[in-house]
Amino acid sequence: MKTTEQAVQKNIIRSSFLLKRKKIAKADGDKNFITKKENLIVFLNQLLTNISSKNINNMSIGGYRSLKGEVPLEGFYKSLPYSCGFPKVDKNVLNFHNTSKESLTDDNINNLKYWSKSNLGIFEPKLKKESFIPKLLLIPGVAFDKNFMRLGFGGGFYDKFLKNYLGIKIGISFSDYIFKDRLPKESHDIAMDFIVTDKCILQNTNSLKIKE
Repeated sequence: MKTTEQAVQKNIIRSSFLLKRKKIAKADGDKNFITKKENLIVFLNQLLTNISSKNINNMSIGGYRSLKGEVPLEGFYKSLPYSCGFPKVDKNVLNFHNTSKESLTDDNINNLKYWSKSNLGIFEPKLKKESFIPKLLLIPGVAFDKNFMRLGFGGGFYDKFLKNYLGIKIGISFSDYIFKDRLPKESHDIAMDFIVTDKCILQNTNSLKIKE
């Protein structure tokens, strides 16, 4: 497979942000880290409340289980009044599976009765339920830019899922992971509708799905 110039540039940027992520991961649990996470959750709650009050009935959310350095939302999911599911990779295909409220409690969020660890070290739903398409996705990333593009780990799982996805895409990122320039863009890259950080909500007016 031919490696494009954009892919090479992505790898350079990815390496830089992964080093930054390691430093932030070491601070997981300190006062500044907790404050940033709490600030982001305030903004995320505002956005979800706004979305659910406008034009989405029976809202369902596709969340994610965080890796070190990512925004940890595990304690947030249990408070959501919406149906919530999480990604699981089957035969290199990303699907979302509903999870029970019981599996999201503090006691069970890492309980191997409900979750299993993938080869990538990510917790995935263990009790197989029918896959579904969430109306809204919370999407982590290695980095984002202000043009709403996302840089992942390079596996392409989200790229493939988002190709035909018609719901609302919300990138979740600490402000430290916002790239100041334009991320290299390839044909398969999909822009986010919103990006929520610990400092603000960024709204993509070019792909906005929420009517004012």
